[in-house]
Amino acid sequence: MGAEYINPQWRLPNYKTGNNQDYSMSFDGSEAIEVPLTVDGLSSVTVSVWFKTSTSQNNKYFLSFPRTATNNGFDINFTTSEIRSFLSSGSSFNTLSSTFTYADGNWHHVVVSYDGTSHKMYIDKVLTASNSASGTINNTTGMFIIGAFNVSGSSPVAGINAQLNQVSIFDYALSQDQVDYLYDLNNPMALSSPPIAYYPLGNSAHMGP
Repeated sequence: MGAEYINPQWRLPNYKTGNNQDYSMSFDGSEAIEVPLTVDGLSSVTVSVWFKTSTSQNNKYFLSFPRTATNNGFDINFTTSEIRSFLSSGSSFNTLSSTFTYADGNWHHVVVSYDGTSHKMYIDKVLTASNSASGTINNTTGMFIIGAFNVSGSSPVAGINAQLNQVSIFDYALSQDQVDYLYDLNNPMALSSPPIAYYPLGNSAHMGP
């Protein structure tokens, strides 16, 4: 899968973040973005996203690659006190979670990666959780959803109430140095192996310095 810069210029509703990230997109729980993008069959992948919320988001999804309309493939969501990632790979199902006080009204950076042997989560550039996992990812719907779980032409399921920014998808597992690079608000497209998809959300320009 070759590198592809995807920038559909989604701009509304958006807000000035004030922390050198330019603009973000606000989700109110009743809306989501659904695009044709798949990680099905991959044995290495990373998703990266900035988020900000002041309210509990229990069982709400901010990124998802569904396996079916009702089953997880490779996703990130919230519990009352955690950030959690689901990974359906081969015949196994792996859940990774990190206890984190996320509803503080501040911007936070989450990276989840899978390299064929390990399922990892980084929050604000710190490795907070890691599990063993194997096999290729199941994302047979062939869709990527930002701000909810499954949409499929109907109302979003488990949609979040939060602001999102700088969503990047890579077809390999990022190193710690690369996670640090993204946390410092550098342009993901400038990496030697850029993301296969990049959604700035709210501004067509790069969000960093």
